[in-house]
Amino acid sequence: MQSRRDKRKRYFSRLIMGTIMAALALLPLVLPGPACAEGVTPDVEAGEYHTVVLDSHGRVWVWGDGSSGQLGIGSTSDSAVPVQVTALGGKTITAIAAGCKHTLALDSDGTVWAWGDNISGELGDGSSNNNRTSPVQVSIPAGVEIVALAAGGMHSAALDSSGGVWTWGANDDGELGLGYNNSVLVTVPTQVTVPGGKTITAIAAGYEHTLALASDGTVWAWGNNLLGQLGLNDTADRTSPVQVTMPGDRSIAVIAAGRQHSLAAATDGTVWAWGADSKGQLGDGGTADQHSPVQVNGLSGVTGLKVGSLASMAMRADGTVYNWGSLRTSDGVSVTQTEPVQVGGIDNAADIGIGGGGFRARFFVYKNDGTIWFWGDNIYIGRDGNPYTPGQVIGAVVLSAGNLTETSLDGAQLTLEAVLDSFAGSVDASQFTLNNAPAGTSIAGAALSEGKCILTLAYDGTDFDTDINNLSVTVAGAAVNGSQGMTSNSLAISAVVEPHVTPDQALTEKDLDGRTLTVDLQTGTFSDVTLDAGSFTLNNAPPGLSVAGVNYTGATQCNIILASDGSDFDSDITDCSITIAGGELNDGNPQTTDKFTLTAVQESAAVTPSRPLEENSLNGSLLSVILQNDTFRDNLLDKANFILNNAPAGLGVGSVFYNDSTHCVVTLSYDGAPFSNDINDFSVTIGGAELVSGGDITGSSLTITAQPQALSITTASLPAATVGAAYSQTVQAGGGTAPYAWSAAGLPAGLSQNTVTGEVYGTPAAAGSSQVTFTVTDGNGDSVNKMLTLVVNSPSGSGNYTVTPAADGSYTAVTSPDGTATMTVNSGVAGFKYFTVDIAPTETHNGNEAAVFVHLRNGAQLDINATRADFDSAGGASAGFNVQPGDVINVYVVDNLTGDQNSNPNPL
Repeated sequence: MQSRRDKRKRYFSRLIMGTIMAALALLPLVLPGPACAEGVTPDVEAGEYHTVVLDSHGRVWVWGDGSSGQLGIGSTSDSAVPVQVTALGGKTITAIAAGCKHTLALDSDGTVWAWGDNISGELGDGSSNNNRTSPVQVSIPAGVEIVALAAGGMHSAALDSSGGVWTWGANDDGELGLGYNNSVLVTVPTQVTVPGGKTITAIAAGYEHTLALASDGTVWAWGNNLLGQLGLNDTADRTSPVQVTMPGDRSIAVIAAGRQHSLAAATDGTVWAWGADSKGQLGDGGTADQHSPVQVNGLSGVTGLKVGSLASMAMRADGTVYNWGSLRTSDGVSVTQTEPVQVGGIDNAADIGIGGGGFRARFFVYKNDGTIWFWGDNIYIGRDGNPYTPGQVIGAVVLSAGNLTETSLDGAQLTLEAVLDSFAGSVDASQFTLNNAPAGTSIAGAALSEGKCILTLAYDGTDFDTDINNLSVTVAGAAVNGSQGMTSNSLAISAVVEPHVTPDQALTEKDLDGRTLTVDLQTGTFSDVTLDAGSFTLNNAPPGLSVAGVNYTGATQCNIILASDGSDFDSDITDCSITIAGGELNDGNPQTTDKFTLTAVQESAAVTPSRPLEENSLNGSLLSVILQNDTFRDNLLDKANFILNNAPAGLGVGSVFYNDSTHCVVTLSYDGAPFSNDINDFSVTIGGAELVSGGDITGSSLTITAQPQALSITTASLPAATVGAAYSQTVQAGGGTAPYAWSAAGLPAGLSQNTVTGEVYGTPAAAGSSQVTFTVTDGNGDSVNKMLTLVVNSPSGSGNYTVTPAADGSYTAVTSPDGTATMTVNSGVAGFKYFTVDIAPTETHNGNEAAVFVHLRNGAQLDINATRADFDSAGGASAGFNVQPGDVINVYVVDNLTGDQNSNPNPL
C-alpha cells in the first residue's frame, strides 16, 4: 500500500524540485500610496501557479491557475488577468496567504476563509479530499482571535492575538508541530505548544516545514528537515518546535520559509539562510546545502523577505529589491545566482512576492503607488510584454453606478476605479467602450474626479424589453498609467415594466385556436368594461392568428381569446406581443405588452379522431394514426407501446389495428370516470419498439371536451371594505354556458356590481355588515344565487368603543367624566386580582386595537398591561395585578400602540 507521502509525491510529480511556497516577511509595511481601509496592509502572495493580491480597500484579487479552485471564483477556470473574489464582497480582508494550490484570507471580524485544494484538509473546515472553488469558513475555535496567516504545501497555519500558533492539514513530516507525524489528517485548527511558553509574533509555512518568530527574537522550526531547512545542524525531521540557534545570538525580526530552505532577517539588518542551496538560493556565494544559518552576502537594512522553491527575494527599507538563486536573464536564459543582485527598474517597493514550481520562479513587487510589477517565468503572469524584465501587471477596473433603468439611462453616470493601476492625467470618452449596452446608448463624456473616472451616458430612447445584467466597460491602455487595457465587472440595467401576458397554457402551433391570454396592466387602467377586439393588435404573429375577442376582468386585467385557422409555421416565434390602443386606456396612451413565445410543432405523426372526442362518447372512439417520417417495423402492433398523454382517468388503448406500413387505427377504451375541464393537449406516443427508426414519436395534440358542469357561484367569501376607500372584487361563477349576466341585492351604499364581469366596485359610504344576494344567469337562461356577507369597516383611527367593567365584589366600578372605565379596589381586598371589562364598538374600526389597563396607587402609576385584539368582535379583555385596598385600575381602548415610549397612541 502506498504511504500518504508516496501519494503526495505522485500528486506533485510534475514538479522538478517541488512547489514554491512563499511566506510574508512579517514586518509591518506602511504604504504612503492610496489610502487604506482600517486594519488593511496591501499584500501580494503567490502559490505554485496562482497569485493573490490584497488591495488597499480590503478586496482580494486573483489570477493564474484555477484547476483546484484556488482562485475562489466559483469555478476551476484559469485567469490571465486579475479578477476579484466576489464571494468576499462586502467584507474587509486584512491578511492573505497562498499555499501550493490553496488560499487563505482573514476578515476584519476575525473570520478566516479558505478555498482551493483540500486533499489533506488544508482548508480547515473539518473536511478533506473535496476541493472548494469558493471561500469556506475555517473552523477557528470560539474565542480565538486570529491576526496572521501562513499557507504551505498542503498545510496551513494561523497566529492568534495572544501569540499562540494553530495549524491544520497534512502532517506527514511533523509540519503541524503537534508532537507526532503520521498520515492522519488534521482537518481543523489545532494549537501548537511552543516550549517555554513563548509568545509568537510571526509565522511562515514552507512546503513541508514551518517557522515561528517569538517576541524575544528567537526562531523556532519544525517539520521536514531533509536538506537542513530547519537550521538545527542536522537533517532529522522534528514534530514539535525546536529553537534555531542564530550566530551571535542575533535577534530576528523577519522570517520566511520556502520549498526546502529558510531565511531570516536580524534586527541589525543582516540576512541569514539555511537549507537547500543547489541553485544558490541561500545567497552565501556557494551551492552547498547548509544545515545551520549562514549569512547572505551583501545585504543590509532588509525589511522584507520572500522564499520560493529555488530562489529568494529581499526588500530593503529604501524600497529597492534583490533576488538570487535560480533566475533568468532578460532573454530567458536560466542562470544560477549565488549572491543577491539588485533588480533593475524597481524602486518604491512596499511588498514583495515569489511563486512558481520546480525551476520556474515568478517575482512580484507591490509598489507604494498601488501597482503590481512582475518578472520571471511566463506562467499566468497577468501582464503583457517580455516576462523576464520587470513590467506592470495588468490591473483591473471596478464599475459602479446608481440604479440604472431604461428611463434614467440618458445622462446617467458610471464610476470607474482602477485597481493595481491608476488613470492617466487626462482621459477621453473615446478611450472607453460600453459592452452589452442597449441600442442607442453611448458615452457622452469622461472626466477624472479624486482618482476615479466618471463616464456620462447618452441614450436615444430606443426601447428594450428585457433587463440587461451584463453591462461592462472596456478601458483602453491609453487611459491608464500601466498602458494595458482592461474590462470592468458587470452592472444591470432595468427595462421599463410593460403589461404582462400570461397564456392559459403553453402556446403551441396546433392548439392556438381558442387559447386565452391574460393581460395584466402594470401602469394605468382600462377606460371601460367593454373592450373592442379591434383595439388589440398582435405583433409578429404567424399567418392565420388573430384576436377573436377580449373580456374585461378588472380595471387592470383582461382576457384575450385567440383565433387560428391552423396555418403552419416551422420555427418558434419568440417575440410576439400585443399593442393596446390608447382609446382603451384611461390615460389615452397605447401600451405594448412584454413578449411571449409561440412554439412550432414538427409532428412525426398525424392523429385524426373519427368523431369529436367528448366525455360522454369517448369509449370506442377511433384515432387514425399516419406516420410522417417513419414506418412500422411489422404488422404485429402491441397496444402496450401506444401511450396516451394527458388523458383523463379511465381512458386507455383498447386495441390497435395495422392498416399499412405508415397507418394504423387506435380504438379508445373509457370507463366513464367523470372529469370537469376540457383537455386540450391529449396526444399519443408510439414506442420505438414498433418503429423502424427505434425512437419514440408523438402525434399531434387533440382536444377532449368535458361534459358541461352545473352553473354555480364559486366565490366563497368577500374581503372587507373600508369607508371612503375604493373597493374592487370580482365575484366568480363556473359551469353552465357563457356568457354570464350578474345582479346583486343588498349591496352597501356606494357599491355597485358590473353586470358583465361580476366585479363589485365603488367607494363605501358607511360602516356596517350587509348580507348581499348575488345572482348569475348563463347563456342558456339558467340562474343561481348565493348570499355573501360584505363587512364595511370604518377607516383606521375613527372607531369608538364602550368599556364596561364586569360585576365583581372586590372593586367598585365607575365611569369618569371623560368616559374612562375605573375600578377601585375595595377595603379588605389584597393580593393578585384579575380585572375584566366588556368592550363593545359603537363605531367599528379597521384592524386591531389595544385594551390598556393602568394600575395606580395613591395617584402613582405602578404597572401597565395591554391586550391587542380586534375588539369589533373580541368582546372584552382581562389583566391581573397585585393590589391593595384603594388601588385604582383604569382601562382605555387605543390604536397605534407601540413599544416606543415617545409614541402617542390614539384613544378610541
